[in-house]
Amino acid sequence: MNELATGGRSVVTALLVIAAMAMTPAFAGVNHGIVAYYPFEGDANDQTGNGHDGIGHGGFTFVTGFTGLAASFDGFDDFVELPRMVEDDFTVVFWVRTIAVAPSGSEWWQGLGMVDAEVCGTPQGGDWGIALLNGGYVLWASVVNQTFSSSQINDGNWYSVAVTRDSILNYVTVSVNGVEEGAGVGGSVGPLTGPPWIGVANNPCDVQYNRLWFPGEIDELRFYERILSPFEIRALSQDFIFFDDYESGDNTAWSNTVP
Repeated sequence: MNELATGGRSVVTALLVIAAMAMTPAFAGVNHGIVAYYPFEGDANDQTGNGHDGIGHGGFTFVTGFTGLAASFDGFDDFVELPRMVEDDFTVVFWVRTIAVAPSGSEWWQGLGMVDAEVCGTPQGGDWGIALLNGGYVLWASVVNQTFSSSQINDGNWYSVAVTRDSILNYVTVSVNGVEEGAGVGGSVGPLTGPPWIGVANNPCDVQYNRLWFPGEIDELRFYERILSPFEIRALSQDFIFFDDYESGDNTAWSNTVP
């Protein structure tokens, strides 16, 4: 009888553990799939150790950022040139602050490129970009597929922007402060190998023609070679400490706003 009771308790315990695991949000860790990280703490170096260091142009400066320092761009000739390190499934996450009023248009290349890999014409393999358009809306596009945010971000406050791209469906999403505000599907599928480099505060095509420079600050820029879950995007937009503590099991430093 005791053995049966013990066995029964073991089964119940195992079921409870499985149920608890099922209720835990899917989570892979902040470093899983990350290919480049630019905190802009006085330089444009990649802090992942993958060697994707950026090259600064135009004498951009550093100011107080969302956390630590941030890269500040004057809107005339400042930009950072990054090597192309993503092309299939990917996520781009960064913080941005600006009061710029972007031009009107329906295509991302008509706006102010924030993190942008446009190439002039229609290059084999395609291109993509994240730009400010129609005043202060975020437009995220890959080739002909694009989606807008539903809110504007050009009021001088810090905003978290996260975009994802599915290379099989060419399904894209744009999130602002951890909330998905736009999604779309269509256009080219497969790897986007057209861009020679990725621009921060401009793009290869705009640099070529000296147009549409982004004025403002960008901080904590991260590139992942996978699609982050909504939970991960939401957490990254609220508390950078969260991921490291989640992995270690220490929840004492978690922000109360973390989901």
